[in-house]
Amino acid sequence: MLVDPVNCWHIRRVRKPIKVLLLFAFVIVTGALIVSSSGPREPVSRGQTLSYWLNRRMELVLFSSPVGAEWDDSRIQIAMAERNVREVSTNALPCLLAWINYEPSSMKLRFQSWMRSLAGTWIGARVPRTLYTDQAAKRAALACVGFEVLGPKANAAIPRLKKLAQQTVRPRSADRAAWALSRIGPDGLSASFSLLSDSNCPSRPAIAMALAHLSQSLDFDKTNLAPAIPLLTQCATSSDPDLTNAAAYALRAISPGHGAIATVAPIYGAVQPGMTKRMKRIRSETSWIP
Repeated sequence: MLVDPVNCWHIRRVRKPIKVLLLFAFVIVTGALIVSSSGPREPVSRGQTLSYWLNRRMELVLFSSPVGAEWDDSRIQIAMAERNVREVSTNALPCLLAWINYEPSSMKLRFQSWMRSLAGTWIGARVPRTLYTDQAAKRAALACVGFEVLGPKANAAIPRLKKLAQQTVRPRSADRAAWALSRIGPDGLSASFSLLSDSNCPSRPAIAMALAHLSQSLDFDKTNLAPAIPLLTQCATSSDPDLTNAAAYALRAISPGHGAIATVAPIYGAVQPGMTKRMKRIRSETSWIP
C-alpha cells in the first residue's frame, strides 16, 4: 500500500496543535483546582509561614537519625519549629480548621487518578509535578501535626473539631478531625472518649486508630487511655467491620494483657484480612503522621 507523503506531513502538522491544546486545557483545569483549594491567609513566624514550620517539623521527625549528634541537632531544630508554631497559636487555629476540613470532590479524585495513569505519557512528562499534586490534602495532614504541636493551646478548637468529626457527608475531614482531637491534651482526649461512646458518630474507627497510634508514643502515659478500654471493648463487637477492626487493633495496642482481649480475640483473624477501603485509607493517611 502506497502512502501519500503530503498527507502524512499534514497529519503530523495537525497532531502537534492538538497536543498543545490538550496541554493548555490540562494546565487551565489544574490551575482551577489549585485555586479552589486555597484557604485563609497563613500566619507568619520568623519570616516563614505556618505550613513551612509544620512541614519542617514533620520532616525532621520522620527523616532524622534517632541516634548520635545528628539527632541532638534535629531535636533543637524540632523544638524551634514547634516554638514558632506556638507563637502564632491564636492565628493558626482558623488555618488549621480550614485545612483539616478539606474534602476533595469526586471530579478532583477522578482527575488525580487519571493523572497518575498518565505518569509515563507525553503529557505527564511535560507537566510539572507540583501542578497535579494535591497541596490541599498535604495541608490537611499538616493540620493534624499542628494540633498536636499546639496541644492544650488549641482547646478553643475542640467544639468545632467535634462537630467536624460527626459529619457524614465529608468522611475524610471527619476522620482527620477525630484524629486531631486525640492530640489536644486531656480535654481533647475527653472529647474523643465522648465521641467513641456515641453510636451515631461515623468517625469512631478513626478515633480508635488514633488512640492506638497515641498509645505507641514513647512519651505518652498509657494510663490516660484507661477510660477508652470499655468503650473499645463494646465497639469491637459492633456489626460495623471498620469499627470492629479498628477497636480490636486499638485494644491490642493500648492494653494487650487486659481481660477484654479474650472477648475480642476471635474477631482478630476474621476482620484483619477483610480490611475495607475506608480503613486502608485511614491507615495510609495517618500512619506517617509523627
